[in-house]
Amino acid sequence: MTIRTARRVSQIFFVLLLVWFCVAATLGDRFWQLRGWPVNWLLDLDPLAGLATLLATRTLYAGLLWGLATVALTVVLGRVFCGWVCPFGAMHQFVGWLGRRRLRSKLRVEANRYRPAQRFKYYVLAAFLAAAALAPFGSGTLLIGLLDPLPLVQRSVNLVLLPLAERSGAFALSPLPRFYDGAGLIAARTLVVGTDQVAVDACGATLLGKTAADLPFIAKAEALGLGTADYRSLAPAEVSA
Repeated sequence: MTIRTARRVSQIFFVLLLVWFCVAATLGDRFWQLRGWPVNWLLDLDPLAGLATLLATRTLYAGLLWGLATVALTVVLGRVFCGWVCPFGAMHQFVGWLGRRRLRSKLRVEANRYRPAQRFKYYVLAAFLAAAALAPFGSGTLLIGLLDPLPLVQRSVNLVLLPLAERSGAFALSPLPRFYDGAGLIAARTLVVGTDQVAVDACGATLLGKTAADLPFIAKAEALGLGTADYRSLAPAEVSA
């Protein structure tokens, strides 16, 4: 097996893993639904998410330590994570190949050259990290997930691709729960923000027509002291756009 073939196999595997995690994150009693699957693992591998969370909360959550493994791998082997593991990187490469497959090799090389306009992304990154660093002082916010590749692609699959597939009948033989109908559509248009993840999950459950008692992991997280399931005790503010 050549390096190119091995890389493609790896990319396909991690893209399928991403889709599986998105499906497994839906609510229900099927074997694939919230049954201990590490649905956040790919997000935990994202060092940028870990850094931004650390800046905004002054806390590095245990799961985000996986990001250190990504950094170490990058130091030793270069951008192997982007080229072999990251689902967004695989999708980016595939779309680029579709758009340039008819070009001659020389033109493809030219199209991939660095351009001065690309430095703009570093300004955006610096602005987002600065906003995260100012969050504890009340003058910033955590925005990194808006453009961070891994959260962006996982959010897109959850809120766009899976609902389209479900509504088109793609899951007719193996139906997903009606996660995206009714209350699910309301949830897709509602953003729950908070520093207490247990309270956020408990509030989000109500948007899906559930209660915290319907989701055992919320009670387990509360028992571990990770937060409170009584989100109303935190006096949440509701803001309409």
